[in-house]
Amino acid sequence: MKLDLEAKTKAVGEVFLGTGTLEVIGLKYGISSSYLSTLASRAKRTMLRKGIGEVDMIEQNEKGDRLSAVVKEKISDLEEIKDKISTIGAELAEHLE
Repeated sequence: MKLDLEAKTKAVGEVFLGTGTLEVIGLKYGISSSYLSTLASRAKRTMLRKGIGEVDMIEQNEKGDRLSAVVKEKISDLEEIKDKISTIGAELAEHLE
């Protein structure tokens, strides 16, 4: 199966943003983690060679870190909601008995 350029580009972008591990991102786009690592390395070398500096990479990593923090916070919020729903469900079950 030949991967389209758009899938490769999006996957490498997610690697740069740090939105997940190589394995998770690779699964999402149907790319092996080793091939995705190779693509990301090539892209980074190309960007550095073309003058897109480390400052831009650091800024992207910081954006990725902030995004990861927001995602973790949302997951925590969802876990709290799940716990509340479980508690309400248990209380309802007690009242129905």
